[in-house]
Amino acid sequence: MELLASIKELLLLNDCVIIPGFGGFVSSYQPAGWSASRFTPPAKTVSFNKKLNFNDGLFINDVAEKEGINYFLAGRKVNLLVEEMNYRLTDGEE
Repeated sequence: MELLASIKELLLLNDCVIIPGFGGFVSSYQPAGWSASRFTPPAKTVSFNKKLNFNDGLFINDVAEKEGINYFLAGRKVNLLVEEMNYRLTDGEE
């Protein structure tokens, strides 16, 4: 699914990517560190919050731009993705 790849790209540039009707991925910056004679590089941790399910427009606008379609059609495409993901999760997939 190319839409799922868009989420990854958006998370590199944004702290939060919301999939309307499903939930939001929130990234947090972890600075470089030093412990036990080892350096750790800076990193981003990603968490999921199912309560962040409102439409902030970021994801749908990105889909519309990349697919060359209008906002309404991109919204329908995202809704179909949400339906498919909910079906798969209900069916026991991870």
